[in-house]
Amino acid sequence: MRHVIGLVLFAAGIALIWTAVTRRNAIIAETRRLEAAGLPDPRAALHSSLAVLGDVVPPLMIGALAIMALKLVLAYVLTGADRWFSLVDLAGFLFLIGAWSTWLVLKTRYRSFPSPLVQSVTQDPTTGAPTVSRSGVRA
Repeated sequence: MRHVIGLVLFAAGIALIWTAVTRRNAIIAETRRLEAAGLPDPRAALHSSLAVLGDVVPPLMIGALAIMALKLVLAYVLTGADRWFSLVDLAGFLFLIGAWSTWLVLKTRYRSFPSPLVQSVTQDPTTGAPTVSRSGVRA
């Protein structure tokens, strides 16, 4: 029973990595499918400030998480937390932090495609107001 927390954290980290890699592979496959069909990319271009944030924020977050992980290990050693938590629990938490960092990098690097419902809504070029598509959906 002592290692249950660590095993649950390992499982959560594996699930995060699996979700991120699956999403990345789906986006890459959709991009290749659109390129092969000669269709344009339906994703709107990011504003330059958002593109910079997508490049700057993940390394800052990962750096902060690395500092937090070092403090966590130091606190684990100095406070004698091995009475309550095993090394497997500590390793599981550190793995979860690393898995979340991987998820963050893949989530910001590979932008998802809009849903077909969002793609069907267009804007009037003169007023900028949304127009009703053939499906009757209004934004």
